[in-house]
Amino acid sequence: MAVNPADATFRAGSRASHLADRPPPYVPGVDVAGQTLAVTGAAGALGGYAIQLAKARGLIVIADASSDDDDLVRTLGADQVVARGDGVTDRIRGLVPGGVPGLIDGANLAAVATAAIADGGTLSRRVADVMPARDAARAHQRFAAGGIRGRLVLDFETPLA
Repeated sequence: MAVNPADATFRAGSRASHLADRPPPYVPGVDVAGQTLAVTGAAGALGGYAIQLAKARGLIVIADASSDDDDLVRTLGADQVVARGDGVTDRIRGLVPGGVPGLIDGANLAAVATAAIADGGTLSRRVADVMPARDAARAHQRFAAGGIRGRLVLDFETPLA
């Protein structure tokens, strides 16, 4: 959530305004221009922002996308696009045989995505807290207060009562 600038329409603000004043993403181990970052879920909001901000940092970006989203992901700045889905990590490793030093997992592939990372590399998926779904209002309050480092995850498996 973010405050929309007064001169932006709701639609325009919902896409980018809340990230415009933030620094490019920091993924430990991928902090020097010219290093390679892989991004899964590249056509989604998180993936798209990650690509653009990584390019602003001078990183080389390998992104996954469906054939329908290939042009979009390239427009966002991806240097290489691999087909998403089964075998995506093999396709990333085909471009960087030793594995990438860092990966932003916008597709939430979890353990599958880690196979694309070089030994000693970093998977960026921070979870600040897991809270019962019944505490959604409290989660929103925490988020609004700021200072959250990672995602607040609502657990719907916990009884609501």
